Amino acid sequence: MSGLQMTAINLGTLLSIAALGSLLASAVVSRYLHALDRIGLARVTEVSRDEAADLAQAIAPVPEDASPAVAELLRQAGLEAFSSAMSLALVAGGVCVVTAIAIVLVEPLVLSLRRGRPASPAS
Repeated sequence: MSGLQMTAINLGTLLSIAALGSLLASAVVSRYLHALDRIGLARVTEVSRDEAADLAQAIAPVPEDASPAVAELLRQAGLEAFSSAMSLALVAGGVCVVTAIAIVLVEPLVLSLRRGRPASPAS
């Protein structure tokens, strides 16, 4: 492989990881706020950047003065939000992988049609 191909592969990998990470981070915050609303702790209307970073790592932000029962509810809401957001990110990643495989399989056919020759199986 040439250096240009390796650079393109590395850049594509980097951008896909960044995109999936961004998707995970935004999804986990919205799902966390929804979970808090569902369990009756809707007083939280926004999450700070540090709390969002913790949520994206499956660490629920629990205030130090929270009772043990509330702390457990917050932890459960954080884990539920993380699991749900991770499922979304994995599905999106799976779609990307399937699309990449389809492109690799279809590319020789498209190139051969452009040249006016049938694709050979070894392409």
